[in-house]
Amino acid sequence: MDTTLEEKKPEPEEKPEPEKKSEPEEKTTAKKKREKEKKHSRMNEQELLCEMLRREERRELIGWITAGAASVLALVLLVSALVLVPRLVSTLGQAETTLEQANTTLAEAEALVHQGQEELTAVDALVAQAGDSLEGIDGMVENVDKLVLENTDSLHESIEKLNSIDFEKLTKAVDDLSKVISPLSKLFGHD
Repeated sequence: MDTTLEEKKPEPEEKPEPEKKSEPEEKTTAKKKREKEKKHSRMNEQELLCEMLRREERRELIGWITAGAASVLALVLLVSALVLVPRLVSTLGQAETTLEQANTTLAEAEALVHQGQEELTAVDALVAQAGDSLEGIDGMVENVDKLVLENTDSLHESIEKLNSIDFEKLTKAVDDLSKVISPLSKLFGHD
């Protein structure tokens, strides 16, 4: 069975024409095809079988390499999952705790805001009362001013009258009266 490829060379099938390429590309592609055909035509069956065996061995090697790489990748993913999943669970737990604390803080803040609004309402009421009180105080101050003005005149008159009194004459009159009343008092027994 020492036949060459040339004898068993199948006739080329007609293929639909590919899209036209530029002339240099067509020449290069055609040249490569001719070189392959020459190479195959020069090989005998044994060489072809050896070539096929080498290619099959390469495919098998590539398959083993691909399987090994896939196994390593799967191992890396498994280890990553074993390391990252507990951390992720822990982080999610912390996030949940933080969220609960934030909700509690938010509820407290809402209560404080509500309390602050109530206190503002109370302060508004006090301000209104203070305004009413200030109006009352204004009226009272006006009354005090009137009273002071009215009494100032009478007080001024009284002071003028007191200033007009001659205290030396008054003292002399009291002494004289005392001298006169003293004998009378002895007469009636009042000593």
